[in-house]
Amino acid sequence: MLPYLFVCIPIAFMAMASQQHRLHIVMWTGAFFILVGFVGLRHHVGMDWNNYLLMIQKVTWTPLNEALGAAEPAYALILRQSGQMGYGVYGANLVVAVILMLGLFRYARTTPYPWLALLTALPFLVVVIGMSANRQAAAIGILLWAVARWDKYSLITRAAFVGLAALFHFSALLFLLVVAADIQMQRTMKFAMVFIFGSVGLYVLDATGRLDYYDTLYVSNQLGLTSSSGALFHTLLNAGPAMIYFLMKPYRDKLLPNELHRNMAVLAICLVPLSFVVSAAAGRITLYLFPVSMYVFSALPRVLRGAGTMAVYKFLCGSLFVLLLVFWLVASNSGIAYVPYRNLLNTFPSERELCC
Repeated sequence: MLPYLFVCIPIAFMAMASQQHRLHIVMWTGAFFILVGFVGLRHHVGMDWNNYLLMIQKVTWTPLNEALGAAEPAYALILRQSGQMGYGVYGANLVVAVILMLGLFRYARTTPYPWLALLTALPFLVVVIGMSANRQAAAIGILLWAVARWDKYSLITRAAFVGLAALFHFSALLFLLVVAADIQMQRTMKFAMVFIFGSVGLYVLDATGRLDYYDTLYVSNQLGLTSSSGALFHTLLNAGPAMIYFLMKPYRDKLLPNELHRNMAVLAICLVPLSFVVSAAAGRITLYLFPVSMYVFSALPRVLRGAGTMAVYKFLCGSLFVLLLVFWLVASNSGIAYVPYRNLLNTFPSERELCC
């Protein structure tokens, strides 16, 4: 438990003390490298650790075409290269951590209070997802980078980022719906574009065999894997801030920056009732919507009047997210896979799982 607190508490203090749009570049860069090392060099931590060990064994010395069929292409290549270079799953974890943190830190810098935005993502997106769901973590990092510069990108560039993210986790193709909804055109044409982009995404998923895979894993009941007891909580992480945005009508322009974020807020709220029907799918989709919670929590100090009120708010946020991380590690069903935390740098060579 202590390693998580040693990482989380300093970021919480920075969030409490930070000023709007101001960053101490040394502290910010230091936090980046600490989180990359903490997430990327973990040893036997996370729910999917054993699955990735099996996966790297499948792809390292098999023919390239077979290796690419074992996982999404980009992640399969990273696993294969890491295995062949003798770094094992640690090398792949480190690459994914860099991708996630580059997107996360780049996006956080676009928010009014970057340290608050970073703290908002820390308990669930960084620790829970970043240290377990490697493929989707990489996809999220790529999309966060795209969202950070969304207004400066063309439609083709936006779609290209979604395609790149899908090379790590095909579920990122669902973000094409968000791309289509953000196109500036008449409503009828926009609905048509949403339908076309959605059809393209479904076609790719079907052609790659991932549609049946995701249906089995997240929707149907064939394997009994569709129930996610924490899905409601997961969706509320973004739906809660989204509801704050819609309830505070006079301050909407300050709480979310553009139409993209507003569309994501609508989707975040829609996922709450879906979490009772297709819980695992709703829990996975909401992971792509963290810009909503990151921006809203970071922007709320701009609508609070008085330095004292802002200080109280930042203190409450700092305390809330630290306690949220502690609660999840102690009370969740999967918390046991994260505690105790171990890092590659403090393990004996004989303990390291490098063989493929």
